[in-house]
Amino acid sequence: MKKKALIVDLDGTLYYQKPVQIFMAAELIGYYILHFWRLKELKIIAHYRAKHNGTTSLDTKTFCIEQKTDIKTLNNLIQKWLIYKPLKWIKLFADRELIKYLNKKQKNIFVIVYSDYETHQKLNILNFKPDFEFFYDMVNICFPKPNPQGLNYIASQLNLQAKDILVIGDRQDKDGLAASDFGAEFLFLPQNPIKRHQIIKKLNI
Repeated sequence: MKKKALIVDLDGTLYYQKPVQIFMAAELIGYYILHFWRLKELKIIAHYRAKHNGTTSLDTKTFCIEQKTDIKTLNNLIQKWLIYKPLKWIKLFADRELIKYLNKKQKNIFVIVYSDYETHQKLNILNFKPDFEFFYDMVNICFPKPNPQGLNYIASQLNLQAKDILVIGDRQDKDGLAASDFGAEFLFLPQNPIKRHQIIKKLNI
């Protein structure tokens, strides 16, 4: 399999997402039991995640109006609960085998991380530095996965064609569909560590 670049999803791919979600759910519940007068924040976080994981661009101003909150409060909640708080769990449940493999591949081809969420802090905690990192920013990448616009943008920026790229991710309905619509090959990595190990072990690019 001759490729010039690997475009790798972050959440659920560079780390195992299920255990992170379980520990974060426990942390959220524990916090808001003790701070029950702020339960509205939990509703805002849940609605934001649902909207963000949708297939259309998220208009934060409209979202804030719908949730009767303001941009500053929303940004503080996102930074706290969706970016900063999960970091310790992301580090604990990192897929170190995959990261080691990608570090080796960087000697020969581009390794690119592409996510629907900000990447920098998570990559720092994972101690992984790809050649390039991109994320859904509503400016250059205007639509979340499975819309292929992000892959098209990355390819145009790096002068790559779909045939040059292998997309690696953990969700067929997001990463897989985006890759298919873009025209690139897709490698699915399951959440099961044993099955994932077998796939990575046989991977030859």
